[in-house]
Amino acid sequence: MPEGSFDRLTPWAKSKLTNYWKQGPSREYEPNNRKDKSWILSVPTYDEIPRMEFQYRGKNEKLKLAAGDLKSIFSTVVPGIVRLVQRQVEAIIESTGTSPQVILLVGGFGENRFLLAELKRAFSDIQILRPKDACVE
Repeated sequence: MPEGSFDRLTPWAKSKLTNYWKQGPSREYEPNNRKDKSWILSVPTYDEIPRMEFQYRGKNEKLKLAAGDLKSIFSTVVPGIVRLVQRQVEAIIESTGTSPQVILLVGGFGENRFLLAELKRAFSDIQILRPKDACVE
């Protein structure tokens, strides 16, 4: 999506697109998804968004995100989150002298499978817990 496009949407359109993102691709993407796996996002109104770099499906006002698109999105965001958690773990070790036993993963993005996999890889000696409904809205 070109820079600033989301900002030009109406509040209703932003809410609709954001909710679909949270309920679908944000939670479902994982690194081992089939390469042909894709998600179709309903774009609230065609006229409100300038031409995107993603594929539109006719006049149905749909935005198709392939697994590769999501990989590039999450690959830029997740490492920063892992670094933030690392700093928190280091702060706990510094203040208590011991490593935390558990990392509790909650919130909407806490349900992201890619994030969970990367945290498990980075903190293999710490149990990562994610409640069944990590996101309560």
